[in-house]
Amino acid sequence: MISLEHRLRAALAQAGDDRQQARARADLAAFLARMGRYPEAERELQQVPESARWGSAELAAALLFAEAMMALRDEFNLGALDRLRRGHAIASAARLPAAAVDFASWAAHAEFNQDRLDGMAHWVRQCLDLITSATPTARARLALTCATAWLATGHRPHADLWFGRVRAHVARTGDEAFMAAALYNRAAYGVWLARLEWAEGRAFSVPLTHLHMEIESAEHYAAATGNEGARQLQRLWKARVLLLMGRPAEALELLDAALPSLPEARHSPFAQYADTDRLQALVELGRLDEAQAAWSAGELPDLDAAVPPKGSLGEHDGDTDSLEPVQAGADGLRVWMHQRMGAALALGQPAPPDTARRIEGARRRHQAYVQRLSAVVERLHQGLLSAPE
Repeated sequence: MISLEHRLRAALAQAGDDRQQARARADLAAFLARMGRYPEAERELQQVPESARWGSAELAAALLFAEAMMALRDEFNLGALDRLRRGHAIASAARLPAAAVDFASWAAHAEFNQDRLDGMAHWVRQCLDLITSATPTARARLALTCATAWLATGHRPHADLWFGRVRAHVARTGDEAFMAAALYNRAAYGVWLARLEWAEGRAFSVPLTHLHMEIESAEHYAAATGNEGARQLQRLWKARVLLLMGRPAEALELLDAALPSLPEARHSPFAQYADTDRLQALVELGRLDEAQAAWSAGELPDLDAAVPPKGSLGEHDGDTDSLEPVQAGADGLRVWMHQRMGAALALGQPAPPDTARRIEGARRRHQAYVQRLSAVVERLHQGLLSAPE
């Protein structure tokens, strides 16, 4: 199988006029950005002459798509979603349905990653309305969204079905970026669920050795394909599974190596509690003086606000934020509180105030989030299964 990168570089070499070269560079830049090779992607975009940028709506959409992939380097920056929205608007106005689905499929996944489930539902509907025009790549993106969302709700069999479809897409196209994303999402969400089970005192639903193997596979693939950004995130998740496995020394080494390289990831739901992972490792190693220095009081959000009633879930539309607070990091907060309570006991620090009430608030918020996400991903699941190939 010839890799997608090889085919894109061959298309660039064979491109004729400025417009053809601009389109070939846009497609190559988008792929390189999806691989996390941002400096290379930026160099390709810089070589597109200004005169060629607005040669057609199709070219404008392709260049905007490449810029969106660049902006997704920090997917928690709203500028990335803005580019996806603008690209979708251009493609829709120019009656380019395949391009419109490309933008919408990425927007759906970006909204999901930021726990904005109203926005995710909106973009899912946009995709399904035009699913017959979707390219195999857009279908694969939706399959990956479906797989990851099902895993986030704990439905592993459904997730396995859609991860299998992503693997089939990679086998047909040689699209290494999709494989890297699938390996990372599967591994990270697997560890994420295990951490939640640990915080709740439940048995692990998947052996920790299996999760460790998945993380290592994702890391090796990222290293082999030059995706250093993904590799650093995978080290963070590897540290977390090592903590669950009772191997704090190895976890601490990875945390100290990975965190300085991920300044933007500190703001993501997956990484914002990483300092407490480090605190936990220090406590478990008995390095209490260092743990005491790392301790900070922190502020706990009040999760006592009412959760939307059951009948209202799934009925919202558009870009509203009416359900955004449903999760508000409630899952990560439960893990954080469990870690902090253990550290407080070891260090003689007071436990967080109103711990029981806040844990219950987090539990209800996360339960509502899973219910809402299940409704959205079920719609995507059924829509993809019923769509003609």
